[in-house]
This record gives sequence, structure tokens and C-alpha cells, in this order.
Amino acid sequence: MGRHGGLEPAGDHLRRRQPGALEYIKKTGAALKSILKNPLPFVGNLVKAAKLGFSNFGSNLLEHLKAGLIDWLTGSLPGIYIPRRSR
Repeated sequence: MGRHGGLEPAGDHLRRRQPGALEYIKKTGAALKSILKNPLPFVGNLVKAAKLGFSNFGSNLLEHLKAGLIDWLTGSLPGIYIPRRSR
């Protein structure tokens, strides 16, 4: 067994398996520190993204419902589908 009773520190493992992983983790740590120092821009972007996601979903709601209904009705019938209309 190694010096750690068979368990190696995560940093050693990452260095051997994924050489760029530690650099990535350091960058994410810097981003997290930046967010913690000044959270308002992050929260603002988060709220904007959520609004956009709900808006996009809402604008396509009928398409989502139609696709879900068709999938539900035909999902257990292999090889059966309902052709889509050309727009």
C-alpha cells in the first residue's frame, strides 16, 4: 500500500489522469470567489437566464404539449409514428 493506506490524494490522482483538470478547478475557484465577493451581477444573470428559459418554453408550449401527447400515444408502438407537416 502507498503512503496513504491505499488511497491517494485527489490532486495526485487528477494530475496523472487528467493533466488539465487542476487548472480548470483553480479557474472555477477563482470564479466562485468573484461571485462571492460581488454576487449581484451573477444573480442578475441567473434571473435573466431563468426568465429567458421560461419565456422560450412558454412560446413553444403548444409544440411541447403536442409532441408529448403524440409520444405518449405512439410510444409503445414500435415503428408507428405520425408524420409532421411541412411548414
